[in-house]
Amino acid sequence: MRPIFLSLALAFVLISCESPIFVQQAPPKISSNHSYTVREMVTTPADILWVIDNSPSMKKHHRNLIRNMNIFINNFITNSQLIKWRMGLLSTSESEAPYIGLSPGNYLDSSDVNPYSRFSSAIFHLGTGGDYEEKSFTPIRNALESFPDFLRDDSKLFIIIVSDEKEQSKESVEEFLGFLKSLRPLSSISAYGIFEKKEDGCGGLRFKGSRYDRFIQFTGGLSSEICDDEYGLALAAFSTDIVKKVMTTKIYLDSVPIIETIQVLYEGGAISPGKSSEGGYWRYDISENAISFHDLSFLKEGDDTEKIKIVFEKMPLFDQTVGVLD
Repeated sequence: MRPIFLSLALAFVLISCESPIFVQQAPPKISSNHSYTVREMVTTPADILWVIDNSPSMKKHHRNLIRNMNIFINNFITNSQLIKWRMGLLSTSESEAPYIGLSPGNYLDSSDVNPYSRFSSAIFHLGTGGDYEEKSFTPIRNALESFPDFLRDDSKLFIIIVSDEKEQSKESVEEFLGFLKSLRPLSSISAYGIFEKKEDGCGGLRFKGSRYDRFIQFTGGLSSEICDDEYGLALAAFSTDIVKKVMTTKIYLDSVPIIETIQVLYEGGAISPGKSSEGGYWRYDISENAISFHDLSFLKEGDDTEKIKIVFEKMPLFDQTVGVLD
């Protein structure tokens, strides 16, 4: 028995000397508690490029646009504390320069005190003395190549075309889309338009399957009828869709949270997570480590200094070793 006992004792000593025993425990909980003003929230800039037909047949349509343009612009003014928008205006005449918004010193954007007046004035000066061969693709290409700073970093491009004629540029829809995709991913481009859509409409054009129809469908945009007496509903739908596409407002977190501990607080009350249909306002975006808001109706209108507080427990980066026994 004695040799066996000595052998076991020696083995214990060797193990104790050569293989230290690590004692581990869960790391202490570390909380994050930060407040953010509304103006610190991140939205995608919206660069909106209008192309309005200025051929002789467009006079009444220009009046209709001017009469309803405030409906379109008001949607951006209402959300101006969050959306950084910019608008430019081109005609369908290939050789004409932009009418507003593309060159420095002539920008029309969210900082403008009277955007409706300036844009309506630009439509008026556009006139109806333009080319009989109406083009949209070529003027857009020329403008974006000549004024590359119109498109801001990480912005989404929205193109709105108003015409009572078919698109007559030489390049195909696919070629034009290829050009746009060299500037932005297709997911960041949306096209809208007011065209003659009814076969028994005011001009009798066939819209379905046309170049404009294909362009709108490729980009997931919307279109409406130019023969309608009022463009208010169409312009409201366009602006609402644009706002929706850029208003995925985010707050990027400074560290990785334990998801189930996240709380979003506003004026002392908790803001519910989840889908709008379920009464929620936000979700945690794990790929960007950000709180993404899909509904901001809880905010006070017009005050971008209000504080949103985000509280959570931080995810431990690794288990912490707190002691070694030799």
